[in-house]
Amino acid sequence: MVIFVLSLNALVLIAVLLGIQLFGQVAFNPALRAVDATVYIQIKQSFDITAPRIAKPVMLLCLAAALATLVTALVSSSMMVIGASALSLSALVIALLAVVRGDLPINQTMANWSAEEPPENWRAVRTRWERFFALRTGATCLALIATVVAALISATELS
Repeated sequence: MVIFVLSLNALVLIAVLLGIQLFGQVAFNPALRAVDATVYIQIKQSFDITAPRIAKPVMLLCLAAALATLVTALVSSSMMVIGASALSLSALVIALLAVVRGDLPINQTMANWSAEEPPENWRAVRTRWERFFALRTGATCLALIATVVAALISATELS
């Protein structure tokens, strides 16, 4: 029963994180591609100040919930639940690495840009940032799917 509750908790948190990322992937990023460099830089710099206040705690809670699920699964569940929980945690670590090694360094670079005098390569940098963003969104999606599998299997083990 504990593993089922933990996996449901992780599922909800990961779904929230994925929702945040999907909004960026399908709405925010395409909208920013439609504006010129000056507007892009102004909006991106403002967004990068406020977005981490939401995304960082949610990501940390997801990692904690996935870790708790895996540790509990190691003690009390089948290999299927352990495998799905391990995949979920691994995918979240990949998402975190995409943020730490990709998104954040690029965000720091963009934070120093002047909207009045954008760098010549601003589109290339934006494209690179979007690739890391897509990687973390894909990894978070995989984490959600794996967590759903863990929850479903643990629910059947209750029966």
